[in-house]
Amino acid sequence: MSIAALLNPEPATRGTWVDIHGRLTELLSRAGAGPIYVPLDIAESLSLAVVRYAHEATTTLSQAEHSLSTAIQLPVHGPSHSNQSSAPPPVPPPAPPCAPPPAPPCAPPPVPPPVPPCMPPLVPPRAPPPAPPPAPPPYAPEPSIRKNVKLNRKTTLSTLYTFNDVDAYIEYPETNNDKPVGYLFRRDPKNWRIPSHDFAYSLGLPSGRSWRGDDVECSLLVDDTGEHVPCMESHFTCQGSKVCPKSDVDALTEPHMSASRDDIMERLTNERMNRIELSSPESDVFQKTAALISAIRKVGCGAPLHEETIVPASERQSREETEAWLVKVQRGYRPELDRCQGRISLEYHDIQGHSKLYLNTTAKQAATITYSTSMTVMTSTILRQYFHEDTDELDRIEQAAFISGFGPLVECTTVSNFSSQRVCCPCDHRDQRGRLVQLEMQHLPCNARVRIFEPLEPFRDLCPFILVTCAGDHPHPIPLPQTTPPRIRSELSRLLGLLEGDLADLTPRRFLRHPVLKAYLREELQDVPSPTLSDLHVSLANRERLNWYIDLAKREHFPVGTGWEGIKYAKEQEDLSASPEERYIRKIIELPVDSFETHDEDAPLQKNETGDIRIVICMSPDGSRRLLKAQYLQSDIGFKRVAGFYEFELACVDRDANTSVIFCRVFLNRQTAAAHQRVFYEIEEIVKLDTGRSLRYRHLHTHRVDETDGMVLHFAGDQHPGQAKGLGLHLQTLAQKMPRKYDLHEPHRLVADLDPYEHLRRIFRLCIVHVYRNIHDSRVLEEVHDLMRSLICMVHPDWHGTLDKICELGGKTGTDWVNNKINSKFAFEGLCWEKSYIPEAIWKSGEANSNLIESVHADVNREGISCTLVGGVMKGKSFDSIKMKTLAALETTGICPSYNSGHLSENATKNLKRKNNSHHNQLMAEDAKIEAHNTRIRKVHDALVKATGDIDCYSQQLLNVNGDAHPTEYRRLSGGLSKARAAQHKAQVRYDKEIVGGRGLLKTGSGKVMIMMPASEVEHVQAGGEAGREN
Repeated sequence: MSIAALLNPEPATRGTWVDIHGRLTELLSRAGAGPIYVPLDIAESLSLAVVRYAHEATTTLSQAEHSLSTAIQLPVHGPSHSNQSSAPPPVPPPAPPCAPPPAPPCAPPPVPPPVPPCMPPLVPPRAPPPAPPPAPPPYAPEPSIRKNVKLNRKTTLSTLYTFNDVDAYIEYPETNNDKPVGYLFRRDPKNWRIPSHDFAYSLGLPSGRSWRGDDVECSLLVDDTGEHVPCMESHFTCQGSKVCPKSDVDALTEPHMSASRDDIMERLTNERMNRIELSSPESDVFQKTAALISAIRKVGCGAPLHEETIVPASERQSREETEAWLVKVQRGYRPELDRCQGRISLEYHDIQGHSKLYLNTTAKQAATITYSTSMTVMTSTILRQYFHEDTDELDRIEQAAFISGFGPLVECTTVSNFSSQRVCCPCDHRDQRGRLVQLEMQHLPCNARVRIFEPLEPFRDLCPFILVTCAGDHPHPIPLPQTTPPRIRSELSRLLGLLEGDLADLTPRRFLRHPVLKAYLREELQDVPSPTLSDLHVSLANRERLNWYIDLAKREHFPVGTGWEGIKYAKEQEDLSASPEERYIRKIIELPVDSFETHDEDAPLQKNETGDIRIVICMSPDGSRRLLKAQYLQSDIGFKRVAGFYEFELACVDRDANTSVIFCRVFLNRQTAAAHQRVFYEIEEIVKLDTGRSLRYRHLHTHRVDETDGMVLHFAGDQHPGQAKGLGLHLQTLAQKMPRKYDLHEPHRLVADLDPYEHLRRIFRLCIVHVYRNIHDSRVLEEVHDLMRSLICMVHPDWHGTLDKICELGGKTGTDWVNNKINSKFAFEGLCWEKSYIPEAIWKSGEANSNLIESVHADVNREGISCTLVGGVMKGKSFDSIKMKTLAALETTGICPSYNSGHLSENATKNLKRKNNSHHNQLMAEDAKIEAHNTRIRKVHDALVKATGDIDCYSQQLLNVNGDAHPTEYRRLSGGLSKARAAQHKAQVRYDKEIVGGRGLLKTGSGKVMIMMPASEVEHVQAGGEAGREN
């Protein structure tokens, strides 16, 4: 009968085993690998003893262990049902860790012993079993443990831990001064990992390894037959830790041979409790001031260099030491030389009770740093004493702080791992020369040794184990678990590679909330609610470390970056690997600015518009084929999505799918007319390359006005001068390359003779939504707004008269608005059909706005804004691919993007509801403003009436009081009268202010809420409106 059978009793008694199960399992693991068999009679007695313990609670845990140990030590001779005494054969040695366990002897299953009649029932009434113990953390799976394991003739391991899980790792291995402690790890031969890379201890010199050809043997590393496999041995030394020189070094060098995260938590908790006990407002102010001094000492003057700094000889040595210290603190980074290097001085002023401190370098420069406001006495005192080098006063302040438990003289607790990049303690301390500096961290060495035995690569399939031994104690603080295990690092690398387009713009915050990571964590950590990366391993709670892994993945997938060079590399890779049908990045153009013609319509250059003109055109062959069939186009420029670039999009609406179609997206760093002209030219070339045909425009390629098939009829956009003229220049270039052809609308002129704006007059339509918004924002009378809106029409009865009225009634604002539209040379032609040469049917069929392209911009912006160039292109590619596949699904299977039919009536209904809701929401907001105004003016009016009544009352009472006879009463009434007059003045000012604000609310709202205003004001506004209409 197997001992394992005794450790798995029936469900009725299993709950009672919770308390002893762990110790029994440990006892079994110490007996060696493989199952253990005992005679049946002993098993029966042991079973009875265990059952009696479980139900009567008369047998202690130690007695059960003793019985089990006795059973294990008895000779193994197969199952026996007799009491004959015979000499048993010796117990075979335990099998090696790599060898399979020996097969058990064949025997019929034993019959359970009968229960004596005096025993209690097996299932007595009892309380529910206690909850099972929590599962061990993932970084420390339960190993098997053996004591005093002989490694070779010279070395015996005090303890050997065997981990059979290939993903097992430990952070704090035990060690021993007398006998080493061993760890035997199973590893995947195809994914070989060294266990010491998971240690929190930093390992390094002195180190070494066995030479190639000088193989070693290890008694614990054998194959299935028990033969030793050739191994390689390497050894390393613990590098210790780093501490602040002002810390309690004797306490920190207390050696330890075992550690855990609980020990670290205990140390950190004690330090935190000490800080809480010693915290006070005075200590907070002192520490903030010390931090400010330290920052000023590091940064110095941030002003640009405007003159050479002459350093006196007396300060030269000190200045060189400070610069060397700064270089050491910043790990080799040298401060910028184009910054002011002058001496920082301090000036203190007390202006109207407010303290102000000015930190500057020379009298010729303005103050570089100004501190005012709530400058406390302690802060101003410490700053003045420090910059005036009053050492006696600073010593007094620091001694007082030391008595209170803070300041640069108290004992420091800063500890860091040896692998940390920190060079100096972040706290200020006094050095041996009495200077206030950040001292360099002190290294606490360690002589603990780690030896690693691993099979040579050809033999790892035969023996997939690695042995690690640790010897010697650690005379330094326990290091923090900052090392991320290699297995988790490889998983992070795999997850980051799955992000594709999101990786280019990935940040730690975006990665932590990314669906790919969340799905992985929920799968790996199913027992953890709302798991995060820190639950996978605590070192990943450090966002900078996580950002380092992200940057590492970016360097792997984007070796030349994610900017301009990165997009060129992406195009090279796409041209090499993608088929012609899958190509998306079609053209990358970089030309000097002087190679492009300048135009008067070009806007002044922005600060970020420097260097050469750069253009990236992204377009799929499917987009080219669809553009060739499009008739009503829209274009616009976006500003948010890619940092340093504008995004030009060309799109239209698919009438069948009732959705937008993006033909191409272009990233460029200029908005000039010449740049847009080049964009339209390159789009034409790509379409011709993909389809073998060129785009056709109605007024250029037809011979009849009513011919509309297979050509661009209508082009909508906003009033951006560069984009519009760029389109006109492109059309002019196409016309000049065509054979001799007369214009359809002015038959006496050749199309080659038309200027850019005359081409726009035949195809371009201005978005009325932009125009309406600009009209609404114009600060003119509502009557002028109506006159402006009347120009958006088919035919206007009095065009020039309306323009004159706008200029006359609108003043400078109205005149500027009219001049802006006239000077654009295409605005009025794009607003009124009468001024345009677009056929009436096309005018009515085309959209009067660019809402489609605006919605496309808003839609793609949801993929991310402020992206890098590579990230913006990759996200755009994914977005456009989804659009194209949606359309393909409709065309091939009839599956629509939504359950709507896509009929125009549904669009009209949706638009009408949207307009109604927008209009009613606006009216409700205006009503709310009117109600708030009414509440305020009613309150102010009541206050004004009350103050006026008080004045009358006090004035009347003063007439009836003789000041000589009743001086006290006279003074009381005079004071009351003065207060009433002051209250009246205050109320009158507020009342006048509310009246001015109420004037802007007249003629607003739904009309359901009446505005409270003096009748004279309402009549005045109405009279002004009538006079304006008469004029």
